[in-house]
Amino acid sequence: MDAIDNGIAQNDKPTLYQINTGLSNRVKRLNPAWNDKDKSTDARFEEAIKLTGSELVSKIDFYKNAWLPARTLVEQAIHNRHQVDPSGEIVRFTVGGCPWQDHVFQIERERQLEPNIKFAIYEDDNGQWRVQAVPVSQGSFASRLPLPEAWRGLNTDVLSGISGIPGCVFCHHSGFIGGNSSYEGALQMARFTLQMAAASITPADHQEVKNL
Repeated sequence: MDAIDNGIAQNDKPTLYQINTGLSNRVKRLNPAWNDKDKSTDARFEEAIKLTGSELVSKIDFYKNAWLPARTLVEQAIHNRHQVDPSGEIVRFTVGGCPWQDHVFQIERERQLEPNIKFAIYEDDNGQWRVQAVPVSQGSFASRLPLPEAWRGLNTDVLSGISGIPGCVFCHHSGFIGGNSSYEGALQMARFTLQMAAASITPADHQEVKNL
């Protein structure tokens, strides 16, 4: 908020789109319009206080009751990562839905982890398993290692047939996340992607690797 209020740009490159629903924009829209007959601001200022106050309380509640407790879960997952896969590039969270990305980046820096983590596996609210690629940085839509291009946009039997992995549910069109009906299947999806990257395999080679 302070950066926005002082006119500090988020980056030094042109943005592809604008987000106009942030807190600063919502507060700004409480101001009288240029052609409003009623230009009084006292009541609107009270609305702004309530809006920003509820936003602050919500953030504090999130960091205290959700974000901070998740640190322990992420630390445990990183500690046990070699039990999930010998590469150490896949972590498994015992509880799905926790805010893990901030903690992964921070712990990697603190412990100077090499190689860095490529995938997180966790169970969703529907009892299915997700395999999610770690982004290149917090808030980025680009992944360190997305799921294979040949899988992207496919689902269920078609995806299982292409990948050779039973129980596939879906693969996002960008490759940042996929799903499987079992933990073993989600782990296979992550491992296969690591193997393809290690061998620098192109989509044309995909079928040959699947049959190995």
